[in-house]
Amino acid sequence: MVLTGTCHMSTKHLLILNSLVFIILGTYIFKMFDFPLMPDLRSRISKTQNDDDQKYYDIIRIMPNDAQLYKSTKQAITTNSWLGDSYGSEEPLYARSTCPTPLQNQLGKLDWPGGKFLPSVPVLLWSQHATPEVYARLAPHHRSMGWYGRTLSDVSEALQLLKEKENRVLLDLPSNKRPQDNHCITCAVVGNGGILRKSAQGKNIDAHDYVFRMNAAIIKGYEQDVGTRTTHYFFSRNGLGNAKGLYRKAGFTFPPISNETRYVFIPVHDKDYYLVKAVALNRLVDKGPDISKSVMFFFGTTVNAKKIKMMHPDFLRYLRNRIMPKKNLAQKKPDIYRPSTGAVAIFAALYSCDKVSILGFLTENSNNFSSYYFDRTYSKYTYPADHSFTQEKTLWKRLHDAGVLQLFTRSDAPVWLANP
Repeated sequence: MVLTGTCHMSTKHLLILNSLVFIILGTYIFKMFDFPLMPDLRSRISKTQNDDDQKYYDIIRIMPNDAQLYKSTKQAITTNSWLGDSYGSEEPLYARSTCPTPLQNQLGKLDWPGGKFLPSVPVLLWSQHATPEVYARLAPHHRSMGWYGRTLSDVSEALQLLKEKENRVLLDLPSNKRPQDNHCITCAVVGNGGILRKSAQGKNIDAHDYVFRMNAAIIKGYEQDVGTRTTHYFFSRNGLGNAKGLYRKAGFTFPPISNETRYVFIPVHDKDYYLVKAVALNRLVDKGPDISKSVMFFFGTTVNAKKIKMMHPDFLRYLRNRIMPKKNLAQKKPDIYRPSTGAVAIFAALYSCDKVSILGFLTENSNNFSSYYFDRTYSKYTYPADHSFTQEKTLWKRLHDAGVLQLFTRSDAPVWLANP
C-alpha cells in the first residue's frame, strides 16, 4: 500500500513537472523563431503600444491637391496613457483664414489645465481616416472618444462615404456666400438657455457668417430672440432622439432644415455610424436598434451626403483631456464624462472661425432665467452626470475675459414669467 501510494504521487509530480517543461520550452521556441501567429491581432497590439509608449501620430492628408502637408510632431503626454492623450495631426481648419487677427493666436497663449494647446489636432472624421492604423489607435477608447467595441468594417462603411471636400471642412458655404479676403469669419454658437428669452438677439445672431445650434433648437415662435438661420446643427443620434421625445410639446420635431444647414454628428455610439451610412446613401438604416428606420424619421427630409460632417474622436478626447479635464479624471471611468454638445460646438467654432460669439449658455446669473428659452414656466437647470456644466460655465467666462470669444450676458431682472 505504501509503495503503491508513493508511486502514484511520483507519477502525479512527474506530470506536473513535464507540463512546466513544455510550457517553458514552448515559450522559448515561440520567441526564438517568432512564429507569425494571429498577424492582425499582433499588428493591433503593436500599434496600441506605439500609441501609448511612443506617442504615435497619424499623418493625415487634408485635401487631394494640397501641396503642403502638416507633419506630426511628438506631443507631451499630460495624463495617464490609457486616457489617450495622444492625437493625430492635421492642417488646422483655420489655416486658410485671411483674417489679420485670428483668435487662435490667443488660444495658444492661454494656460490650459490639461496641457499644451494643440492647433493641429484633427477636428473632423472623413474617408481618409478609414484605415487599420487609425482604427488600431482609436480602438482602445470608449464611446465618443474612440472606437472601442466597434468593428473596422462598420466604421469604414460610414467614413468611406464622407469623401467629398465638404465632408472634410467645417465651413463650406457656396463661393457666392463666402466672406471676402481679409474678412474675419464670424460665427454665433447658439445654446438653448433661458437667458435668450425676450433677449431680442435674433438679428444679431443671423448677422454672423455662420450660426451653430444643437439639441432642441426650436426656432419657430422665437425668431426675434434666437434668429432664423442655422448653418450647422450639432447632435448625436441619442441626443437627437432624446430632444424629440422630451421637447416635442415645446415645438421640437426635427432639426432645423434649410439649404445652408449642415449636420454635424458627434459619434457617441454605433448608431451614429449606422445613421451616417443611411443618410449618405439615402437608404433605411440597415443595422442596430434603428434598423429599417428612414432618414425622414430623423430629419424630416432627405439629406445630401455633402451636408454631413462628423466630429473626430481625437478632438473629443482632446477636449476632455486637456481643455476641460474633470477633477480626478484618471481615477474615474473616463467613458462616462465628456464635454457637452454645446462645448463641442463652441470649440469647433474656435478651431474654424475668426470671431466667435456664444449665446444661450450658462453665465454667473443663470439662475435668474429658466433652463430653456422655450420654457412656459420657470425650471431650474439640472446638471447631467456625464457633463461638467459648472466647469464649462467658468471656462466660457474665462475665454470671454481673455477676449477669445464674446459671451452673451444679461443683468436685467428675471423674465421667465413673460409670455413667449
